[in-house]
Amino acid sequence: MNISSNPLASFREGTIEDLAMFNAHFLRCRKLLVFIASCVLGGSEGTDEALQNCWFTASRNPPRFEHEGAFRSWLVRVLIDEALAILREVQETETDRPRRTDF
Repeated sequence: MNISSNPLASFREGTIEDLAMFNAHFLRCRKLLVFIASCVLGGSEGTDEALQNCWFTASRNPPRFEHEGAFRSWLVRVLIDEALAILREVQETETDRPRRTDF
């Protein structure tokens, strides 16, 4: 596939059509992303937040890819990073909370 004929490669130019193409590719990966987020987070809580953060991060500065498989792999990595950030926030919140010792 020639990189110039790849709609994912041209997204950096920032046109509405390119954003629509990015969204279409993102939506094709959505089921996989939901599954991975719920696995990383240990359930469905936080999955929507992880997906939203993934979309924002990915849409700000998408790299150039020649194949959709590479795009999907990159999205999965972005999603895992976002899900792990959510887990860190939850753990920090839990450790900041005073613990009761009078049980």
